[in-house]
Amino acid sequence: MEIIKDELYKLFSNIVLYPVVLIFTAAYAYTTNSYYMNNKTISFERMISFPYKAGSVFIGALIILMLSNVFTGEYNMHTDSIILCTKNGRKNIVTCKIISSIIFIVILNTFFYVFNFIINCKYAGIDGYMYPIQKLISYKSSPYNFTCLQYYIIEYFISTLASIAFAIFILFLSVINKSILSVLFTGSLVFIIPYFIHDIPLSSIKKLDITWIMKNLFYTDFMRVRNLFNRLRTYNIFGVNIEHKNIIYMFMAFVSAVFLYAIYDRFRKLEVS
Repeated sequence: MEIIKDELYKLFSNIVLYPVVLIFTAAYAYTTNSYYMNNKTISFERMISFPYKAGSVFIGALIILMLSNVFTGEYNMHTDSIILCTKNGRKNIVTCKIISSIIFIVILNTFFYVFNFIINCKYAGIDGYMYPIQKLISYKSSPYNFTCLQYYIIEYFISTLASIAFAIFILFLSVINKSILSVLFTGSLVFIIPYFIHDIPLSSIKKLDITWIMKNLFYTDFMRVRNLFNRLRTYNIFGVNIEHKNIIYMFMAFVSAVFLYAIYDRFRKLEVS
């Protein structure tokens, strides 16, 4: 438990965190005010679009910035040998680093969702929380029977799970790289590429090729949530129709398990220098 507290302290004492969060919250508050000055709509219209637009970009950027150094920093400060020499340290300390990173991401995501809820309700009130999500422009074709408030809570949990999955990927990059620049570059590339292929029509992409996977099953789409619920998407796999959201849940669970195994395996094979 003490190791987890120490690791959380390292993350929350990073001087980059607070100025970046302050800039984002100030910018979001300003744009929210401008939005309601020009649009007469219920608060949940903008509130629910948070992860699809600015939210996922900012949280993804913070994950990359804050977690890139979790293991790479140990290499650069030559303290990785302490982990390797500690009795049962390889597994226990690595586990503590992973748990503290997950707790950190959950706290961050919760903060932004609470902030998003408060700032939108401040300008537009809470009216419409019992409306079906089909009342929202982006969800008019959704087959799911959720109220706006129910969906916002579901969206929060899914976005948090997606952020954790992306965090595990960044931790994996941090384990296999001794250069923080390599982690930052690779993590950023993986995160932003889906934005560039987002407008490619599905009809022009072969199913299950790399472009299809990056467009439909990658971290970015998972974190943005909207495409999992705004309309019914099913794929026929071995004669069974499976919803898109269930495919992405299974795919992300699988790749996260692989990356977690790779993190432990990397430290298991490292020799004390």
